[in-house]
Amino acid sequence: MSHLPHKISQLKTEELLNHVTIRGLRKANIRNLESLIATVQHLSEGAEVQLFDADRIASRRHLEFAALNALKAFQGDYNVSKSIAIEALRFASAQMQIGKAFKIVGLTSQTKNLAVLIISGDKKDTEKTIATVQRLIGGTPDDGVLEIDSEKKLKSLIDLFKISPQALKAQARGPDMREAVVNLIVEGMALLATGR
Repeated sequence: MSHLPHKISQLKTEELLNHVTIRGLRKANIRNLESLIATVQHLSEGAEVQLFDADRIASRRHLEFAALNALKAFQGDYNVSKSIAIEALRFASAQMQIGKAFKIVGLTSQTKNLAVLIISGDKKDTEKTIATVQRLIGGTPDDGVLEIDSEKKLKSLIDLFKISPQALKAQARGPDMREAVVNLIVEGMALLATGR
């Protein structure tokens, strides 16, 4: 685990996001999920890394907010996990339990589109980690996988995050529901942070 939690205690909110990098990979090939995660963690010295199924992520803002909440949890000493990366996974899923969080937004052996979240105070560590992940699983860099780019993904996210038709209707600002879904997921993460 990196020493980043010790470095963040004095940072302001706007400075925290300077330590966050988010990338998307399309058409990845995960052969052995357990060894992938262990290898990435081992090779990413100086960085905290979390891999997500990008088909279960609503936007870049979704992961930025998850990372910010994870960092603030460590700052405020109310983190549930000992790892910022796991804490970010927990917030991204809007779940208190880590096991449920993995089931909601974590990787499976069928994952083809990945979201890579890196929290590091060093750009060299970040770039090295991105290169390591891409070398291990292949795929094409494409941040478009982070966004809601189809009706299928939109409906999947609504089901996955248990968003009610009433909440969607109240949040929507027109016929496009994508922004409403992102806002409601972010709202769920905020509730998780305040519900500690």
